[in-house]
Amino acid sequence: MNFKYFKLSIIFISSFLLLIVAIEVVELIQQTRKRNYIYSEIDRIKAENNMFKKEISLLEKNEFYLNLLARKKLGMIKEGEKIYRFDND
Repeated sequence: MNFKYFKLSIIFISSFLLLIVAIEVVELIQQTRKRNYIYSEIDRIKAENNMFKKEISLLEKNEFYLNLLARKKLGMIKEGEKIYRFDND
């Protein structure tokens, strides 16, 4: 009779430990996915930062680019220039 309880105890403990390991494996997979997502976000943000650095460099050093943006985004014109607007009816 004792041997039967011993076998049941071993099975119960083994099952419990297996359950704990399975839960930890699932947690590890979730953490790995989260880490990979964060790394991809870091890469995306680094690329975006590089783009902004290039934009800043152009704005600081390239007068033609600065004038182009001022005209396109702000609607600025040089003194003596005329703007013609057409209705798209």
